[in-house]
Amino acid sequence: MAKKNLQAYFGQQTPGWILHFGLSGGLDTQLAVGDCLLAEKILTTHNSINTDPRWNIKITEIGQKNKINFKTGIQFSSDMVLARPAQKKLALEKYHAIGVDMESYWVAEAAQKKQIPYYFLRSVFDTATEDLSPLANANTITPEGQLTPAGLATSLIKNPKLILSLPQYQKKAAIANKKLAQLIFDFLDTL
Repeated sequence: MAKKNLQAYFGQQTPGWILHFGLSGGLDTQLAVGDCLLAEKILTTHNSINTDPRWNIKITEIGQKNKINFKTGIQFSSDMVLARPAQKKLALEKYHAIGVDMESYWVAEAAQKKQIPYYFLRSVFDTATEDLSPLANANTITPEGQLTPAGLATSLIKNPKLILSLPQYQKKAAIANKKLAQLIFDFLDTL
């Protein structure tokens, strides 16, 4: 679905550059919630694409000024949610990636086909040791990695204890989004 939407978008638009940002799962055990990831390469199980490195130094300098922890490395785009710590550990060992998401490769690939500079910036939502399987197993997350309100509501009816975990997820998302937004706004001010 995301790949099809990207093809339609790039059929109508040609931006000068793409800064792809959002939340990520952490694979590196040194990463904490809210730490930022700069990817030099995005990979899937079958292919990889290098990101454009020109802004990485500037983004890192802004992050250091704002005391935001950073890690630069490989981002793994998985075809499924890596919810359990064992799955995350296996991806770290197999792909040597620092973070995981489900869509970055497809955005990078679409940008590469159009020769558009692609920059990657993510903030860690779930750490390598955190188990997200209560959410993933409850059919609240689509294959594209999106939270579904209907799935969440159904899961809460079936498993009311799940509601107790929602505030912690909201808090972590707020931390990760706050650091990411601060970094992005400060970076955009330099352009």
